Amino acid sequence: MKNKYFLIGFATGSLTFVLLLMLVYKNFTNKFYETNKLVPITFIKYRDMNNIEKSLLDSNKGRIFVNFWATWCVPCIKEIPMINNLSKGSANKYFLLTEDKEDKVKKFVSEKNLDGSIEFGIIAEMDKKIELSSIPYSFIVNENDSIIWSKLGSLNESDVIKITELME
Repeated sequence: MKNKYFLIGFATGSLTFVLLLMLVYKNFTNKFYETNKLVPITFIKYRDMNNIEKSLLDSNKGRIFVNFWATWCVPCIKEIPMINNLSKGSANKYFLLTEDKEDKVKKFVSEKNLDGSIEFGIIAEMDKKIELSSIPYSFIVNENDSIIWSKLGSLNESDVIKITELME
């Protein structure tokens, strides 16, 4: 009889724990994780490598690829060459945005010898509005300011194929 109550208690506790985890995860994920959502890109402001403040809205004349990264993030660093290759010869815009200090980003960019058309930027007061739970995080915004693709985590070969198709 004790085993029966133990199993019922264990099952109830486990189910409660799983439901609590799901609720916490839902509350900590950001609104950008789903596609076909409108993105208020007007508030995504950054400083370029010449210390000029810009907005993603300034360059929304086509599709935009945005990646949030950091100089200390190993998965982020591994995917930058892929993003660099994707950006080569593209008429669309590729942005890599970080909260790192400007000197670290400039040093990183100069050491990597990137020859694509990526715009690196330092995020200006965006973390409070987006609440990213982790990086790398990438998304593509179309001409109507809707997210048409997003990925939390490192890019892989199938992501590169999808990004290539969507950014053409």
